[in-house]
Amino acid sequence: MNLTYLIRREIKLVIVSIFCFLLAAFGLSYGFLTSDNNRMSTDLSVGSASFPIVLTDNTTITETDIEPGDTFTKTITVENRGNRSISYNLIWGELLNNIELELSATCSSNTSTCSSISTQTIPLHSTEVNDELIKKNISIAAGEIHTYVVTVKFKEEQDLQEDYGTVKNFYGKINIEEYEAPAATNVAYFEYTTTEDSPTVIYDINMTTCQNLIQSDYECEEGDDECIEESNREAYFYCNYTIKSELLNDGIAEEEYSLFGLSNVEFYDETIEITKYTGSGATYDIDSSTCENYYISSNNLTGFSASLQAQVYCDITIESDIYDGTITPAQYSDYGISNVVISRNTDVIIPSMIDNEPVTTISDEAFLSKLLTSVVIPNSVTSIGSSAFSHNQLTSVVIPKGVTTIGYGAFSYNQLTSITIPFSVTSIGSSAFSHNQLTSVAIEYKESSSDFDTYGTDIWGWASGYDDSDIEWCWTP
Repeated sequence: MNLTYLIRREIKLVIVSIFCFLLAAFGLSYGFLTSDNNRMSTDLSVGSASFPIVLTDNTTITETDIEPGDTFTKTITVENRGNRSISYNLIWGELLNNIELELSATCSSNTSTCSSISTQTIPLHSTEVNDELIKKNISIAAGEIHTYVVTVKFKEEQDLQEDYGTVKNFYGKINIEEYEAPAATNVAYFEYTTTEDSPTVIYDINMTTCQNLIQSDYECEEGDDECIEESNREAYFYCNYTIKSELLNDGIAEEEYSLFGLSNVEFYDETIEITKYTGSGATYDIDSSTCENYYISSNNLTGFSASLQAQVYCDITIESDIYDGTITPAQYSDYGISNVVISRNTDVIIPSMIDNEPVTTISDEAFLSKLLTSVVIPNSVTSIGSSAFSHNQLTSVVIPKGVTTIGYGAFSYNQLTSITIPFSVTSIGSSAFSHNQLTSVAIEYKESSSDFDTYGTDIWGWASGYDDSDIEWCWTP
C-alpha cells in the first residue's frame, strides 16, 4: 500500500467526517424557511382601467433555522388608483409549502377602516399552485390605500427525537385579483308580497364625485384641520344618507344628477316584502299532534315543560334534523311528516329587485332556521323584521346604509364575531344580536353617541354582554 493511496484515503475520511458533522449539526435545528427574492412581487398592477388596483410588496421574507413558535412579518399595500369603489381578493401566488404555518394580518386605511385577516392555516402544497384564496370581497374606495402587516407563525410541533434532516420549504407571494360577485339567488326560492306603504328611490352614485361636490362648499384653507374634518364628515353623511331623502322630496333636480354623481335614478310607488326563503333547509307537511306525542314518548319527557319542549322541537328544531338526516325517511311517519323536499342553497344573495320592484323589507322569520352560512342583503332594504335571520350559521353580515329598523332577535343565534350599525338605523329590537360570538361592535354616529337615544333604554340588550367600554363609536365604518 503506497503513500499516495494512504493520503487519498485519509482525505476521503476527513471529508466524510466533516459531512457527517454538518449533517448532525443541521439535525439539531428544525429546518429552514426561505422565500426566493425572485419570486416575491414588488409592484403588481392588475387588470385594466376597469380594475386599476396596484399591490406593492414592500419586504421579502428570508428566514433560516426556524423553530416551532417563530414568527415573521412583512408589509404589503393595496391602492385603488381608479375613480370608483372596487372589491378585490387577496390570494397566494406560486405557493409551495410543506410546513405547518399560520397567517394573520392587521389592516389600516388612509381614509377609512379595513378588516383584519383572522388567523388561518396556510395550505400545504408539494407542487406550486396559484390562486389559493386568503380573503375575498374586500372593498376599497377610490384613492384608498390598504396597508397590511402580515404575520406568519411557524406552528409545527414534532418530537425532538424525530429526524430533522429534511429541509422544510415555503415559497409564496401575496397577489390580488378582482372579486367577481356571484349571481343573485334564484327568485323562485323567495315568497313575497307587494306593498304600497312608502315610495322609494333606487340609484347608482359615484361617491367621489358626490363628496367632492359637498366638500367644495367649505373652501377650507390648507392646515385648517377642523374645517377639513367637518367637510369630510358632512360629505360622507350627505352622500350616504341625506341624498336619498333629497331625491324623494324633489330636493335635487334631474339636470343636477350628474353633478352629484347620480345615475340610473328610478322612483317606485310599490315595493317588495320577502316573507319566506325556501332555497335551503327542508319543506314538509307535519301533523303537530303526532310529532309532539312521539317526541315526548321517545325522549321520556315528563312534567310541565314536556309539552312546551315538544312544541318548540316540532315547530322549529325538527327542520334541521330532517335536513341533516338525523331523522331518516323511515322515521317520517313516526313524526307525522310527509311531502318532504330538501334544498341546500345556504349561501344567499337576496335580489334587490323582484318583478321590477325594489326589495325593501325582510319580513319576520323570513330566513329563520334556514341553515344559512352567508347572506348578502341588498342596499334597497330598509327594514329587517324580528327573527328574520335567527338560528342560522352566519359568521358575518353587512347591514346596508339605508336600513332603519332591525327587529327583535333579528340576527340572534348565529356565529357573528363583529357588526357595524350604520347611521340610518333608528330602531333596534332587544336581543337582535344575542347568542353570537361578538368581539367587535361599531356604531356609526354623526355628532355624538346621543344620536342613538331613539334605541331606547334597552340599547345594550341587542348586543348581549356589551356596554359603553366595548362599543366603538365611529363616524365612518
